[in-house]
Amino acid sequence: MGFLDDLKARANGASGTLQTKVSRFNNKKFLQGSIAACALIINADGKVLDEELDGAAEFINSHPLLSCFRADEKGALTSDYLQKAGSSIQKIELLGYVSALKSDHEAASTCIELAIELANADGDFALEEQKMVQRLCRSLGLDASLYL
Repeated sequence: MGFLDDLKARANGASGTLQTKVSRFNNKKFLQGSIAACALIINADGKVLDEELDGAAEFINSHPLLSCFRADEKGALTSDYLQKAGSSIQKIELLGYVSALKSDHEAASTCIELAIELANADGDFALEEQKMVQRLCRSLGLDASLYL
């Protein structure tokens, strides 16, 4: 099974808990924070392969948790945020979108769960990705040990 197939299977097999959260997090702040977290995870090792770009887009477009958002809106944010994730200065902006979820513990936790699901989609939760999850957790005031 290829990388894209793995991503699709994992997105389609999302837990019932995540699926029940779809309507609760149907807001722009959650969308921005989640896609920013995903972009930072994808670029955690400092390089983004074409296969990773395709896989991330497929994951974001097909994940049940993000199904309440329009595909064009998700696509535009994903493209923009992936480009920004490559710049040290613009990473700060992306971390700001993630941090905006800090006041809602459930949204913050769900954002981290989504980013981890993407990181694990290729079957390899790389050390760089784990470090990024720790950084995201710090920005959200979450205990990373609960997720790693």
